[in-house]
Amino acid sequence: QCTNNLKQIGIAFQNYADAQGGFPPSAFAPPRTPARPNLEQYGGWGVQILGYLEQPQVYAAYNFDFGFHLEPNQTAVRTVMAVYLCPST
Repeated sequence: QCTNNLKQIGIAFQNYADAQGGFPPSAFAPPRTPARPNLEQYGGWGVQILGYLEQPQVYAAYNFDFGFHLEPNQTAVRTVMAVYLCPST
């Protein structure tokens, strides 16, 4: 099952790269401004490839205008997705 999960993640990365012209960033954040003085992490590759992992509902629940740790993203962040887990752990 772990091997299959890794294969699905690899396929999702490749599909993302084909559609977007490159692989997703390891993390992303908006630039600092006076209104946003802190450089918060807004997400990373795990959320970027959700649409390619057949998880469009979780991807749609993620609000890229907020940091991953803030309330608007808690539904998506707290969703346990089997593809990111190995049964042996």
